[in-house]
Amino acid sequence: MLLRPPRLPRLSPRRLRSDSPMASTLALLRPSAPSPATTLRAPFRSRVSTRVSVGSAVAAGADTLFADYKPTTAFLFPGQGAQAVGMGKEALNVRAAAELFDKANDILGYDLLNLCIDGPKEKLNSTVISQPAIYVTSLAAVEVLRAREEGQSVINSVDVTCGLSLGEYTALAFAGAFSFEDGLKLVKLRGEAMQVSANKICVL
Repeated sequence: MLLRPPRLPRLSPRRLRSDSPMASTLALLRPSAPSPATTLRAPFRSRVSTRVSVGSAVAAGADTLFADYKPTTAFLFPGQGAQAVGMGKEALNVRAAAELFDKANDILGYDLLNLCIDGPKEKLNSTVISQPAIYVTSLAAVEVLRAREEGQSVINSVDVTCGLSLGEYTALAFAGAFSFEDGLKLVKLRGEAMQVSANKICVL
C-alpha cells in the first residue's frame, strides 16, 4: 500500500532523529516509550492513495506515476500483535484523541479505552477487540503527536503512509481515503469475521 499526498512542507533531516516528535508516535502503543510534553494543533489534509501490487500491471503503472517522486517521510501503521495493556493512556490528556475513543464506543458498543488501558490482557489480545483497539489507538497517536510542539509540521511532512495488514486501514483513514468512522466499521467487521474463523479452527 503506497499513499501519496499533495506536496506539503517538509522537515529537514535533523527533525527526524530518534528523539523527534515523530519517534514518540509509538508511545501510545508502547506506554513505556518516552514522549515530549509540548503542544500545537491544526488539521491534516487529505492524501491521494494508490495500491501497488508487485509483479502486476498496477505496479508497472505505479512505477511510471512515481518516477520523479522522492518521498522523505513515512508513517507505518502497525497490525495485530502490537496491542499492549496500557496503550492509549495519553489520549486522556488530548481532547481530539479522547474524542476518537468516544466515537469508537458508540460504534463498537463498549468502552474501548478502558480495555486498552486496564485490559485484561486476554480480552485485549482477542482478534475481535485488538483490531479496533489498534486502529483507534494508532489514529489517536496521530492526534497526540499533532498536539505537541512541531507535531503538525511532522504530520505535514509525511508523503508516504502504509500499514502492516490491519494497519492498511489505518493508513487509508490517515490519508483521507475514508472517514475514521467508516474505517472503524470495516475494521470491526474484519475483526469479527477473523474471530469466527479462529474459533472454528480451535474447534477443529
